[in-house]
Parts: sequence; structure tokens; C-alpha cells
Amino acid sequence: MLLAFLLLAPRVDLMTMGPGDHPYERFGHAALVLAEDGRELVFNYGAADFDDPRFFVDFLRGRARFRVGTASVPWTLRAYRAKDRDIYRQRLRLSQRGARRLADRLQGDADPEIGGYTYHHFRDNCTTRVRDVIDDAVDGRLRRATAGRKAPQTLRDHLRGSLAGRIHLQLGAELLGRPLDERPDLWAAMYLPEILREQVTALAVGGPAERLHVRRAASPRAGDPRAAHRLIWAAAILAAMVLALLARRGARAERAAFVLAAALLLAPALALDLAALALRQPEVWWNENLVIFLPLDLALLLPPRIARRWARARVLGLALLALLHVAGVARQDAAASAAFALGCLAPLRVAYGGAAIDSTNRRTRST
Repeated sequence: MLLAFLLLAPRVDLMTMGPGDHPYERFGHAALVLAEDGRELVFNYGAADFDDPRFFVDFLRGRARFRVGTASVPWTLRAYRAKDRDIYRQRLRLSQRGARRLADRLQGDADPEIGGYTYHHFRDNCTTRVRDVIDDAVDGRLRRATAGRKAPQTLRDHLRGSLAGRIHLQLGAELLGRPLDERPDLWAAMYLPEILREQVTALAVGGPAERLHVRRAASPRAGDPRAAHRLIWAAAILAAMVLALLARRGARAERAAFVLAAALLLAPALALDLAALALRQPEVWWNENLVIFLPLDLALLLPPRIARRWARARVLGLALLALLHVAGVARQDAAASAAFALGCLAPLRVAYGGAAIDSTNRRTRST
């Protein structure tokens, strides 16, 4: 009887996939393979109605609903090989009781009447769901071994690395808020498939991972993970140089400098404010960039005397933010954003209060 029970116990493998070329695929994927009753079935917690026109908006607003989908192993391998994505498979070392509990949970989660779950990229995604199922099957051993042990990188570091080579996406990530500068513990960091695979192997929850497909093309993450960060710093220096040059060429050129500075500052300000109002995500609204880029910079388009006073006040505000950062109150990695704003504001003769230009204007009028 015991031998029969062992032979009938389900086998479960963890399958992890490397990143793909599409933005949705940049973070990899994970699934579980259940072998029972002579057949294998892949359980995937990343199924959703991607063709629904409302899906993209719901995804951005944190309301997208995901569910468990199932597929055969050959179909899954063909699909990911066609996209030239790395594929790993490793056997989970489960007790008979744990394997049965995991199999029952997979079958239950795949029930269409369950209704799925609300997706969150960092806290509740297709990989964290797989992590939780495995942890339940090993009686919490995975969580006990990883909770409280800090990962070496912040969430922003993860995001920068995953979006390497796509500088427009990296620029968007640089504007996201303070929650991304947290260093998650290893338990939370297992929202990424490669970290889940590493921890499952390191903690002997699973055996060595077998690589079923090796990506032939260059990695989609090839590129500088901090390219957008460096670009913002370069833009800050360039803006400061151009605006300083304009501000020294008389009243008309100074006015052009104020208009240019307003345009450079208002573009990210309006984008951030609209995103904060529309998306309702803490990664957007808990964000020091919202005080670095202000819609009130429209004041730079007001008469020169008022515009200069506003620019001076903004520089003082950025200096205060820098002091708060040094004191550990403002902890967000927003130095590049602050430098860009300062590069747009500091050259506008705020140090001189526009006295030289006012004097020139008076002499011009009297002549």
C-alpha cells in the first residue's frame, strides 16, 4: 500500500522563463508543472484577458484581474522557444503530503469560479503566486528561510536592470516614487522568477535547474541599467548651460530662457500629476518627484519680476529637499530629477535677482 501511495503521489516541477522582448515579458515568468495520472499539465498564474481594450488601463491602475491558465508541457515549450526565451525546469522536493496539498491547490485555483486575483507587479504577480503555493507545500520553510533577509538590490535597481536597453521605459521608472527605493527581503524579492529559482535551489526546496532552452539572441536586458539616470544628469548639465547662456544675452533672450525652463519643467510635472490622479498607485503618488516638478512652474511665464522671484523660491525649495535627504527624511533616489530641476532654475539670474537686467532695461527705456 505504501509503495502504491508513493507511485501515485503527484510530481511537481517549477518552470521559470527568462525575459522576453516585449515590455510585459521583461521580468520573466514562472509556472508549475503537475505530473499526475500519467499526464503533465502546466499551471500558469499569468493568464488574463490581454485583448480586452480595458486591460491596459486596468493594469496601470492596479485593477487588472489575472487567473490560472493551464496548458500542456509541449505547447508551453513551443510557445517560449518561439519567443527565444530561456526555459528552466527543476523538480520540487516535496513530501507526499505536501505534493498532494500542492496538487489540490492548483486544481482549486484553476477553477473558473474562483475568479482569479488582482495583479500587482511587486506584491502579487504570477511568480509570487507560485512562490506561495510552493511555500504552503513545504510547510512555510521557504518563507521562514528568506523573510527578514534583505536582498542586495532595491526595487528600483530591479526595475532599472529589467528595463535596460529600453531607455523610454527607464525614464518612466526614474519618475516613480519612494516605494521603489525599498530593499525587499528575499521573500518579497521572489516576485522575480530568477530569484525564486535561486532560492528554491539554495534552500534545497528543489533540485538543480535543468535548462531546456538557451536564448540565441542577445539578452533583452543588454544595456546600461542606469542609462536613463545618466541621461537625466546630462540633460541637467545641458539645460543649465543653455539657459545660462540665454540669460546673459539681454531681456529678450532672458525671456526665452524662462519660457524654455517652463516647458522643460512642466512636461514631467503634468505627466506626474495626471498619473497620480489617474492611477492611484503608491509607486506614483508617494513620490518626491511631485514636489520637484510642479505645475505651479507656470509662474515662470509671468512678468519677469514675478518669474525671477518664483525661480528663486524654487531653488530654495530644492535646497531644503536636499537637506531633508541628507537628514534621512527624504529617502527617495531622486537626485537626478532634482538636479534637472535645479539646472532649469538656477541659471535664471536668481543669484542676482535680475538686477543687472532691470538696470539694462531702464537704460534702454530712457534712451
